[in-house]
Amino acid sequence: MNPETYLIFDIETYPDKSLVQDVYGKSVDKLREDLSNRNESSFLPTIFHIPIAVSVIEVSADFNVRAVEVHTSPIERELLSSFWFRCNSLAEHNPGGKPKGCIVTFNGSRFDLRVLEQRALKYGLRCNMVFRSPDYHFDIPLFLSNFENGSRRGLSLKALSKLIDLPGKSLLEGSEVESAYDRGEIRRISEYCLLDTLQTYLLFLRCLVLQGEEEQTYTKGFQSLVKYLSLSSDPVVRGACQHLGIAVHSFQGAT
Repeated sequence: MNPETYLIFDIETYPDKSLVQDVYGKSVDKLREDLSNRNESSFLPTIFHIPIAVSVIEVSADFNVRAVEVHTSPIERELLSSFWFRCNSLAEHNPGGKPKGCIVTFNGSRFDLRVLEQRALKYGLRCNMVFRSPDYHFDIPLFLSNFENGSRRGLSLKALSKLIDLPGKSLLEGSEVESAYDRGEIRRISEYCLLDTLQTYLLFLRCLVLQGEEEQTYTKGFQSLVKYLSLSSDPVVRGACQHLGIAVHSFQGAT
């Protein structure tokens, strides 16, 4: 895997209540209750998740941060179109025939990528299946479980972040996003989404060192991230970084 670009991303979602009603003839709460009563996870299947925020970090092959962004839109199609346009551009082939980019996620093969593909189906949007391949999709818990789907127990973003002295879920828990959205707290959701993505990136750098990259890889990537964040004027980026606990001094100096 020698990509020109890494795209680290995370999504936050809201239940598709109308689709649940159309399929099951019941409310989301009742469906969750029924799932629990059957000793199943009450977490809704991916098809019933509407993306409401997508955060991305774009990084060059030498771990220089090019972009840190959070995208939100009340129009689902716009959010999906923007993501897939960017992602598909990474799949454009070099003369050697390999995609130019690699996506990086935390549990994206099970959730984020599935949601974005299945919701793109709704609108007839073009995706690229190359990112289903582990050659072009670095899924952190899948990597740490040695690519055994049944061995992910305990490998949560919260636990792994705290393992390397990051804050984990200091802003929200995933289960709180729905109620935050109902209260109109889009800014808070955006910061939460970005905070997860920042921690995903730092975990990714540690994983690269774990599999043989030079130890300086983490330091270089971390320093480039801090520099980019310290210069950002985006209030969502600044808010997320205050929870991350890095570059706070630089932010205060730039205010």
